[in-house]
Amino acid sequence: MNKIFLLLFLLPVFCFSQNEKIHYYIYATLNSENKTITAYEKVVYTNTTAQPVNFIWFRLYPNAYANDKTAYSNYLLKQRNLRFYFSDDEQKGYINQLNFQENNQPLKTEFDSTRNDVIKVFLQNPLQSGNSVEITTPFFVKIPYGFSNEFNFGYRNKDTIHLSHWYPEVAYQDEKGWDVTPFTSYATLKSNTANFDVKISTGTENDSTIVLNNSTDFVFAKPAAVRQYNENRGKGNFDILIPKFIKNKRPINQNLTQRFINQKINGIDSSSSRTLKPAFLFNLRETDKYNYLSFLPSIGYNNYDKVMVGVMIHNYQLPLNKFNFLLAPMYATNSKVFTGVGRLEYNVWHPDEWWRFSVSGERYSTNMSNFNLSDPLYTQMNRIVPAISYTKYYRETNPYKNWNFLLRAFFINQQQFATLPMDTTYIVKKQTENTTIVEFQTTLRDDRALYPYSATLRMDGGKNFLRIDFTGNYFLNYDASGRGLNTRLFAGKFFYLNSAARYGLTNTYMHPYFYSMSGTSGYSAESGNANGVGGTRPNDFTYSDYFIGRNESSGWMNQQIAQDGGFFKISTPVSYMPIGASDNWIAALNFTADLPAKIDPFRLLPFKLPVRVFLDVGTYSYAWQDDAPTGRFLYDAGFQVSILKEAVTVYFPILYSKAFRNAYKSQYPVKTFAHTISFSIDLGKLKPRVLNQLLPL
Repeated sequence: MNKIFLLLFLLPVFCFSQNEKIHYYIYATLNSENKTITAYEKVVYTNTTAQPVNFIWFRLYPNAYANDKTAYSNYLLKQRNLRFYFSDDEQKGYINQLNFQENNQPLKTEFDSTRNDVIKVFLQNPLQSGNSVEITTPFFVKIPYGFSNEFNFGYRNKDTIHLSHWYPEVAYQDEKGWDVTPFTSYATLKSNTANFDVKISTGTENDSTIVLNNSTDFVFAKPAAVRQYNENRGKGNFDILIPKFIKNKRPINQNLTQRFINQKINGIDSSSSRTLKPAFLFNLRETDKYNYLSFLPSIGYNNYDKVMVGVMIHNYQLPLNKFNFLLAPMYATNSKVFTGVGRLEYNVWHPDEWWRFSVSGERYSTNMSNFNLSDPLYTQMNRIVPAISYTKYYRETNPYKNWNFLLRAFFINQQQFATLPMDTTYIVKKQTENTTIVEFQTTLRDDRALYPYSATLRMDGGKNFLRIDFTGNYFLNYDASGRGLNTRLFAGKFFYLNSAARYGLTNTYMHPYFYSMSGTSGYSAESGNANGVGGTRPNDFTYSDYFIGRNESSGWMNQQIAQDGGFFKISTPVSYMPIGASDNWIAALNFTADLPAKIDPFRLLPFKLPVRVFLDVGTYSYAWQDDAPTGRFLYDAGFQVSILKEAVTVYFPILYSKAFRNAYKSQYPVKTFAHTISFSIDLGKLKPRVLNQLLPL
């Protein structure tokens, strides 16, 4: 076996001091199989300062890779890199077996375990200005895996090893003193100017010694790895798949996206100097020069309008403008009506603060009836939502933490079907109802890579009711791939504001506003019938979620749910009083867990298929009465499958409470399991993560 390592390239050491004051003599043996270095170092240090030196600080940067408590580990977490935090001991690195001596006499040292990548070495006598001292020490290095994108130190496979700052190194020193900042990134690293005499034995069968002058940063690689490196340099498989006209619209430097966002959050505005320019779809290039007016096809779909087509005009780009707009008028090919969405917003930025004033509107069909009609009749929903949003950022201490306050009102004009007597039969006509819902919510969110969380307090209500609820989410990572356990806590309290509306769960007019243990649906079973005749107020009473068939009372479209309320994945059959509904209070815990990589059979597929297990447990006010319709606690459990970047998730309940089981067996004596399946759609998941909270497209 050929184990000879070749020197791939040299990197000059960083130089920041004008006076050369250090000379390193390093003799080392590299064990490429065990990824270790056994070495001996002599350092000649010259005091170039005007004051005597009593001690010398040494960097031990391999120790930055020793455990997950180091500054380097925290730095990677802030970069959303979990590989080091969840690495095993074999992938970590360290430096030890140190014995600092001067004139063959041991030197006193101070080592702080909380900052393990620097050590203070005391000299035998004060070193006067202009004088030199020789310090020697053996050392042993365990080379870590290359975790960061910089990849200056470590290995990625058995054939290539990168070495940088791998030896006991005199800390950077200038007129301000010693820099003993813990290691986080090579990009910000300062080093003294120094001379080097380095001899490294490769430890191979054909043992060879490499002599390096004035450089200690290098890469060892086997010949095959060198060839592969040269062949793959500059290639990116993802770029090959992107059409050329899309590539030409992306920023040349992808880091510009985050920089643009940070500019706005930090109160920097450059929009006044940009000129207007038309664009197809979008354009993120030269956005410091142009203010793009973008045109693109607009397409929508629901079960009543079917395909909706039109054109979208918007000026959203990065960095965001102070004033943004989006207009997307469409024509529905089935209902033959005009639909569409629109949004106007004005942004004000201050350092770490963002005010957003907006108004949005939309129109689409919500139901269809052909009961005693020659031609189908469609109902429409028109909605206008003015809103004020304020976001506080904590960039200095936590780049992914923010606190948002949102106040908005929903002015909803919704059409419903009404039955009118006509001779010996009935006819169906449309009637219009205007509803106003006011909502205030505040959310504290930390989207950190490790253990992200959010907490939302919401209050919403109309003229007859007020609802106050809390939703908390906490994600427990258990590996570096993003797998983990998500825990959701929901608790809600309902209040009547009008005694005339207080009729309990039999009040069909108020039923859509009650809390439910199941996920929110677009159809309220108590407000309509299978023919679409009668009231059709949705459980999603603000029309904030997308439903394919919002008012379908049967079929697969009726099985769509949205994440709200107790968010049980199993819902009550439409002919039953909803199980777990309450006009008082409810509380629920939702657990969703990824399959651990070691036992996940789907990891062998050539594509990613997120399969998770879920468990929902909850209780509600009526469960604690003497004549409770169910047990005090309800539950369901099963597995779920997500597709399209998790924009669509299908839930398969396997176990659930007796009340649910009896209802489904009574309603669907055959194919019971198929009717318990539900699904949700979250179109926000289709947008890039970094833009999801910034661009409401």
